[in-house]
Formats: sequence, structure tokens, C-alpha cells
Amino acid sequence: MRGESGDMKTSLDTFFNPKSVAVVGASTTPGKLGYVAVENLIRLGYPGKIFPVNPKAKEIQGLKAYPNVKDIPEPVDVGLVLVPAEAVVGVVKDLAEKGVKHTVIIAGGFSEVDEKGAKMQQEIVEIGRKYGMRIIGPNTTGIVSIPGRFSTTFFKVDYNPGPAAYIAQTGNFASITFRWIVTRENFGISRIIGLGNKCDVDDADALEYLESDPETKVIAMYIEGLKDGRRFVEVARRVSKKKPILALKSGRTPAGSKAAMSHTASLAADDAILDAALKQAGVIRVNNYMDLVNYTKAFV
Repeated sequence: MRGESGDMKTSLDTFFNPKSVAVVGASTTPGKLGYVAVENLIRLGYPGKIFPVNPKAKEIQGLKAYPNVKDIPEPVDVGLVLVPAEAVVGVVKDLAEKGVKHTVIIAGGFSEVDEKGAKMQQEIVEIGRKYGMRIIGPNTTGIVSIPGRFSTTFFKVDYNPGPAAYIAQTGNFASITFRWIVTRENFGISRIIGLGNKCDVDDADALEYLESDPETKVIAMYIEGLKDGRRFVEVARRVSKKKPILALKSGRTPAGSKAAMSHTASLAADDAILDAALKQAGVIRVNNYMDLVNYTKAFV
């Protein structure tokens, strides 16, 4: 689903600086995912247009709501999908037919769960390929873009700009780290990218985007497994010459590897092989979560 030009900056930039977003599964109930997602956009001062989509609501947090994404009378840059797993394929198809080229899928219940989920995920991949849509997820909290004042997460997000970017496969881990950094460690963030099951956008794509991102000076990563190890090393080797990359690898023990696999459909690479690959790529590997935070803080 990568663009023909191979220009990752152009291909992914809309995720971080969209002019409009459709929040499919927006809710009128405070505390629910679909409510918090809209609330975050408003709190951050997102300058684009927000289109809540909910067939049972006429208005959500002061914004006109639409029964279906196809009812939105204007172009949509990003589709934020907050519906349950069994409804996701239909929503992604609607977004694709609407002409949406960038989609973030929050729900779990896909290849990380069982064969039925893997089949649904493959359907999503095929829709993306057919329509030229880039997809983050499924099974993630998606992204936070502080410079773009944009977020897809259902964790509370406040505006706190800084030069550190963070990539994680597990969306919850990305969001928890974000909250810890901006509250306890008191340094700002440029981008948070929770990749989830990586049905399309993966670690190498994210690194390649951040390579030319002027808002990012240091990149921290929490790695559970690599979708394309060879490409990751190739990209990381190039990026690490421009910006430091710090990495914490989950699943260093057999039990940890099993947990990583079950959580995000990760293929946990042999630790010794991964360690050699990271060294070859110029990536600084850290041993624990606090080292990841402290090393990042040192480079900020």
C-alpha cells in the first residue's frame, strides 16, 4: 500500500497534519472511547474539521454528527475507526469509497486473536491495496501529533511540544509512556506512533517518516517484533546517522516472547539476532523502560 513514489514523508504526513478527520464511532457518552477521542481533538486545539459519525446522534460535543461517513459533504483526510472489530471491514470500505486515503483502526480482535480475526485483517489489507489507502493498526491507539495538534488516542492528551518521538507496537504502551513523559519526566513530545498489528504501516515506515520530520530530534522505540527485519535495518542505519534511535525490546525471555506474540500479533525475533541487527543499524539498545525514558531525556 506504499505510494508509487516511495516518498514516505508524503505518504504518511497526512496522518500527522490532516485537514479533516472523520471519527467513526464517536460517542455522546463521557468517558467512552468515541467521546474521549473527540474531546482530545478539541482540547489540543486541532485546527482542522472534525466530523463525528454516529447514526444515533445529531450532535456530539457541539459538532454536527453524521449517520455514515458517506453523508459527510466534504473531503476527509483521516478516518479514525472506533467501532467494534466485526464492523471495521464495512467502515473501512465506506471510507475507501468516500476517497479517504489514511485510516487509523483502534479495535483489537484481528490477527492477534485467531484465524477469524486474521481473515478480517486480510480483508482490510485488500481494501487498502485496492483503493491506495494507508492504514495504521488495527489494535492500537494510533497516533499523537503535537505539532499538528492532532490525536487519535482515547487517552487524555494535553499540548506539550518537544523534540522526542516515540514508536511502539502496543498502542497502550505508547499512550502510557506519553503520559509518563509529559507529567513525571516533564519533557515534550513531537509524535507518538502506536503501530498495533502493522497490517500496513510498520516500524520502518515510521522511522522513514521521522527521518525528515523537522520537529523530531530523537526517536525512542518499544519493539515487540519486526515485520520486515531487512528493511528495518536498512532504514534504521540511514536514520541513526541523522538522529539517535533508542530501542527497548520486549520478550527477551521465552515467556515474554509469548506475551508479546499474544498481545499484538508480533513475530518476536530471536533476541541475539535482533541485538546484532540493532547494533548493525546503529540503534542504541536499552535494557528497561526507565533507561528508555532517561536516555531519551538525555538527548532532548
